[in-house]
Amino acid sequence: DNGKFYVNFDPKIFELIREAKCLERMGFSIPESARIALMQEDKLKTFHRKLEWALKEYDRIKSQVLPLTAEVLKPHFKD
Repeated sequence: DNGKFYVNFDPKIFELIREAKCLERMGFSIPESARIALMQEDKLKTFHRKLEWALKEYDRIKSQVLPLTAEVLKPHFKD
């Protein structure tokens, strides 16, 4: 554990969506759970992208805080 935050999102969900698309194009029926994931593809990708961006921004801003300022702010943050 390096103390950094990360997006807890299983990349296999996007793999499931890709496979469901392929199977559907080939005329196979797909399970309801895969169909639901497929219908939410854009929303899931947007959430994932925005969370990744927010964490990168957090790391960028945190790296710019001067050590003295960080010490003063420490009681207000968990890390």
